[in-house]
Amino acid sequence: MTEEALNTNEADTTGSVRVDAGVRQGFPPIPEGLDDGHVHEVVDRLHVVICTIEDHIESHPLVQAIPSIHGKIERATALLADAYQEAGAVGFIPPAA
Repeated sequence: MTEEALNTNEADTTGSVRVDAGVRQGFPPIPEGLDDGHVHEVVDRLHVVICTIEDHIESHPLVQAIPSIHGKIERATALLADAYQEAGAVGFIPPAA
């Protein structure tokens, strides 16, 4: 992608802009040796784990009955959600508004 395309926020076919120098916008670049597929893969796996925790652990009657356990599960889910957001931002700049 040319510097001119970067400056005009030219979108690729996914609607997002791939910028290895995305760190200028606060987004980390995709590490050398990895590609967009790695980003998609980890975001997908984080989503599966978050859904599994919410569906099968957080809603469990024992977890609901003991606030200290429930709080730990909620904090774990929140940390995974933060990782999901951070991983999804790697290598990309959102389209211009």
